[in-house]
Amino acid sequence: MRIVDLDTFRALPNGTLFMKYEPCCFGNLGVKVETLNGDFLFESITDGIDASGSDEMFDKLFAAEKDSTLSLKMDFNATDRDGLFEADQLFAVYEKEDVVGLIDKLNECLAAYK
Repeated sequence: MRIVDLDTFRALPNGTLFMKYEPCCFGNLGVKVETLNGDFLFESITDGIDASGSDEMFDKLFAAEKDSTLSLKMDFNATDRDGLFEADQLFAVYEKEDVVGLIDKLNECLAAYK
């Protein structure tokens, strides 16, 4: 993993796995989709709930809080525009071997569901 600044992050290729980073604190895991003029698009990996908009997402989340038997479908392909970063925003960027390690760990987790 590398910690990079905004300019370096924006120059990285689409498909880069990352988290926003503040000293010693990591944000949610995401995939960079596209660099825009002054912004970027990404797909959320850890909190992408399948919903048609924020109102539906909040309704689903509140319902799941009240009823632990409800299952929330995840959407790993929903694209969001960031638009919230500061000029000094840092990013924790996964390198190839980190992605391979994450895939291995997720494959180990599959055993719990068999």
